[in-house]
Order: sequence, then structure tokens, then C-alpha cells
Amino acid sequence: MSTEVKPGRQPLAPAVRRRLQQLFEFGTKNDTIGNHDYATDMYTNCLKEDPGNPIYVRAFLDNLNKKYNDTKRGSKLAGMKTLGSKAALKKAVAMKQWPEVVKNGLEILKEHPWDVGALADMGNACEAMDYDEGQVE
Repeated sequence: MSTEVKPGRQPLAPAVRRRLQQLFEFGTKNDTIGNHDYATDMYTNCLKEDPGNPIYVRAFLDNLNKKYNDTKRGSKLAGMKTLGSKAALKKAVAMKQWPEVVKNGLEILKEHPWDVGALADMGNACEAMDYDEGQVE
């Protein structure tokens, strides 16, 4: 019988939770008035620290959907703009550096929110970090 305890995911400190909530509220206000770039930055900061929060994930993706008018293409030259982040994402996946996978995946999604590879890699990273809620969004 094994007595090994998996450390698992630890809850966020109340001060961190409050700060993330403020960032989320700023993002939501700016999304509402059409300032999608600022909202994207706020939601990105939230997701870097709490990638499994389904409310943050949904707001981030909905904001980008509005920003790009549901074109399914993202920004002009998205492929070129994300080359560095894609390379860093692949390296992070290979090295199982899950927080880096999330960070680089977010940078890719900011330019092309329908990038299936980045979404899949981020889902796998969330699973590896025990953030089950973020996978389903």
C-alpha cells in the first residue's frame, strides 16, 4: 500500500484571488465598451495565474471572438506573428513545462483564437496541472 501523497493544485491565496477578480472586472468593463485589446490583456493576466477558471477562459475567448468578428481567422498575419510563441509552445510541451505551455498558448490565441493546436496543448497542460474545469471550455 502506497502512502505517497500527490501535491496537486493548491488554492489561490485570498489576496491573489482579489487581485485577479479586479483584473477580470477591468477586462469585463473594457470588453463591454469595445476596448478588446485592453480586455484581452486583463483576461490574459488572469489566466496566467488561474488557467483552470472557466469564467476567465470563457470571457477571454468570447472577447477575442468579438474582437475578430467571429471570422475564424484571427488577426492579419497571425501565422507570422505567432511563430516565436508556437516554437516556445512546442518546446514547453516537450519539456512538460505546463505553466509555459499556458503562457505561450495564450499569446497564440491572442492573435488566432481558433488555433486548434494551441487549444489542445493548453487543454493537456490544464489536465497535467489538475485544472479540469479549464479543459471543457
